[in-house]
Amino acid sequence: MTLELDKKQYENLLKLVSLGNAMANSYREETIEEFQGIFDLLYSKAEEAGLGEIVEKDEEGSFFPTEDFELMLNSFVEEYDESCFWDRLIDTLVERDLVAKYGEEGFEKLSEEELETEQENLIKFYATEFEANDVENLFLKK
Repeated sequence: MTLELDKKQYENLLKLVSLGNAMANSYREETIEEFQGIFDLLYSKAEEAGLGEIVEKDEEGSFFPTEDFELMLNSFVEEYDESCFWDRLIDTLVERDLVAKYGEEGFEKLSEEELETEQENLIKFYATEFEANDVENLFLKK
């Protein structure tokens, strides 16, 4: 298979493969080699594509993004992590509050419409609170 890309498209492909590989492998003790292999292949061709300034090679011949390219990629990761954090926090609090209000059994018996209405109200409540105050009013009680 042949894929023709201009320099900007190849750079964007490197961004995507870097972000995807980081998502799949950064937290693992053993990387998913299929993904790492694609990353290595595309990075090994970067200089040929005129993108040698964003790729480095170590003594063992492994390719990786330069510090500047990595910093740019990290801005995407940080934005994603921030969004996921708030979404997950709100979803967890909403479910907790609904189970507390209705009990586990009552929560599961809510109609789809009732559940959606309750969730929307609580999501709006928490989103407004966190937007205004971040986590300043969030405490654990024992």
